[in-house]
Amino acid sequence: MTRFNQPIPILNVNNFAEAIDYYINKLGFKKNWDWGDPPSFGSVCRDQTEIFLCQGGQGKRGMWMWIGVENVDNLHNEYKEKGVVILEPPANYPWGSREMLVEDLDGHRFRLASESTGPPDYPHLDTARASHETGAADFTPLPITARLTQYERLAERLFTDCKAGNADTIGLLRDRPHLIKLPVPDITSHEFALSDAQLIVARRYQFESWRRLAEWVEAVSTENSAVWQFENAVEAEISGDAERLRELLSTNPDLVRARSMRTHEATLLLYMGSNGVEGHRQKTPKNAVEITKILLDAGSDVNAIGKMYSRSTTLELVATSLHPFVAGVQNDLIDLLIEHGALIEETRSPDYVPGSLVGACLDNGRPEAAEHLAKRGATLDFRAAAGVGRLDIVKQYYDNAGHPKPELPKEQIDQAFITACNCGRVEVVDFLLDHGADIAASNGQTGFHLAAHAGKVEMVKHLIELKAPLEIVNEYGGTVLGQAIWSAYNAPRPEHLEIIDLLIAAGAEVGPKREKWIAELRRRYRPANYSELVQDVLAAYNTDDVGAMKRLNNYTGQNGTTDRLRKMIQHGLCIPADRELTLEEAQMFVARAHDSSSWEALIEKSKASEGEKKS
Repeated sequence: MTRFNQPIPILNVNNFAEAIDYYINKLGFKKNWDWGDPPSFGSVCRDQTEIFLCQGGQGKRGMWMWIGVENVDNLHNEYKEKGVVILEPPANYPWGSREMLVEDLDGHRFRLASESTGPPDYPHLDTARASHETGAADFTPLPITARLTQYERLAERLFTDCKAGNADTIGLLRDRPHLIKLPVPDITSHEFALSDAQLIVARRYQFESWRRLAEWVEAVSTENSAVWQFENAVEAEISGDAERLRELLSTNPDLVRARSMRTHEATLLLYMGSNGVEGHRQKTPKNAVEITKILLDAGSDVNAIGKMYSRSTTLELVATSLHPFVAGVQNDLIDLLIEHGALIEETRSPDYVPGSLVGACLDNGRPEAAEHLAKRGATLDFRAAAGVGRLDIVKQYYDNAGHPKPELPKEQIDQAFITACNCGRVEVVDFLLDHGADIAASNGQTGFHLAAHAGKVEMVKHLIELKAPLEIVNEYGGTVLGQAIWSAYNAPRPEHLEIIDLLIAAGAEVGPKREKWIAELRRRYRPANYSELVQDVLAAYNTDDVGAMKRLNNYTGQNGTTDRLRKMIQHGLCIPADRELTLEEAQMFVARAHDSSSWEALIEKSKASEGEKKS
C-alpha cells in the first residue's frame, strides 16, 4: 500500500511579503524557501510543522488548523509579548487538551494545543461551540500591530451576524449604544450595510470613521513614524516601562505635545488619567508617579484638555478614576499634578460650576480623592461639602434661624442628604434631616440604598435608628436589603454581610429566594485567613495548582481559571507576563481585592474588625 507523508496546508494570503513577515516575526516560524519574482509562493516551518503560503490562489481565507505544541501556556506568553492576535487564551477542554486560538493576517485560525492541566474550564462545551462560529462577534482588543485586514474581518463578521439576527452579537451592541449609529432593531434590517458594521468597529477603537481608522492603521504600521512613536509611548507608560518611555521621548521630544488620532485626542499625559480612553488602555502602573513625572519634566502641558467626557484635564481624569485608587497612587498623582500647576477649577464646559470636580469624585465613588482635593483648596458647593463631611460649610447655606437661604432649593437639600448617606457623614445627615431633608428622598436610589451599597455600616445603623423605610424601592425595584445582597455579589465589600444582618434584624423582608442568596453569602463571607489566600494566589499563578484555584473559587464563589487569574493580576498590577508572581505582589492583589490600598492596611483593618467584635 502506498505510504502517505505528513500533509502540508496551503493557505491563501492577500500579501505574500506581509504574511511571511508575520509568520517569522510574530508566530516564530522560519522561511524555508520562496518562489517567484517577486515571490508569491513559499514555505515556512516551526519545528515539525510546515505551511505553504500562496498569494492570489489555491484556497480561501479563514481556514482552520489544529497544531499540537509542547506547552501552550509558554507559547501564549511568547505570543502576547510579540503582539499576536490571540482570540482565546489557553483553557482546558473536555476532550483532554489545553488550547488557545490565534489568527494570522488573513483570518486563518490556529487551535494550538498541549495536554490538559486540570479539569475542563468549560465542562459543558461541545465541539460545535468549539468551532467559535457561534456566540457574539469578537470584540477582544486588537494590538497596535494589527493590520487593516483584521479590522475588516471583524466588520464582516459583525455584518453577517447582524443580518442573520445573531442574538449574542445584537445583545453585545445593545450594551454598547455609543458604538451604533442606528437603533438596535435597524441593525437586522435590509438597510444595514457593511459600512455600518465598519463604523461600529471604528467607534469600538474610538475613531470617528472607518476612513480615520484606516489612516491610523497605515500610520502606526510605519516603524518610527510619529504615530508609531506615540502609540508605542502609550504602551510604555501604561505598562510602567520608564526606560522605554525615556528612550522614545529622547528620540522625539515633541511626543509630549502630540495628540492621539482617536476621538478623545489624548496627549501622553492625559493617558495617565486611566479614564475616558480605550478601555483596554485604562491602566495605572505601580510606578505611575514616576511615569507622570517623566512626562511633566519632558514638557507635558499639565492643563492640556482632551475630548473625553466632552472636555477633561489629567487632574480631573485621575481624581475620578478607579484605577489610580486601586494602584494606591491616586492622591500622590493629584499632588504631583497640582505641584506642576494643574488647575483644580479648570473649566471643562461652558456651564462649569466651581466645585463640580469634587462632586464628580463623589459621583464616581471616589470620596478619598474628593476629601484630598478639598484639603488642597478645591471649591466645595453645598452637595460637595455634605459629601466630604464639611458641616461648617453646609451650615453657611442656612440663615441664623436655621432656614435655607433662597439660593438653596429643597431638591438640592435632598441631593446633599443622599450624598452624605453614601459617604457615611452621620453629622451632616442629622443636620440636614433637622433642616428640611426628606429621609426617603430618591434620585433613583435613596440614601439608605447607597449607604448599604457603599458598605457604610455606621450609617446603616443610624438610618435604622432613625426609622428610615426599609421596604422603599429604588429605580430597579429593589429594597434596601435587595440592594445590599446585589452589591455583595456584584461589588462586594467585607461589610456587606454585616449590613445584611443589620437589615434583617431591623425587620427587612427576606423571602425564600433571598434566603438562598444570603446562605451562599454566609458561606462565601466566612472570616478570611489572608495569608492562606496569598499562598493560594501564588500557587495558582506560578504553578497552575488546581487545588489552590479551587480554594480561591470556593472563597469568591466564582468559577475562575488560573489563566483568568493571571490576566486579572497582570492587568491590575501592571506586571509582565513572562515572570513569576512575587509574594509582595500577591499580597497587594489580595489587599486590593478586599478594598484595601496595601497589605499592611488590610491586616490593620482585619485587626480592628476583630477588636470591634470582641468588644
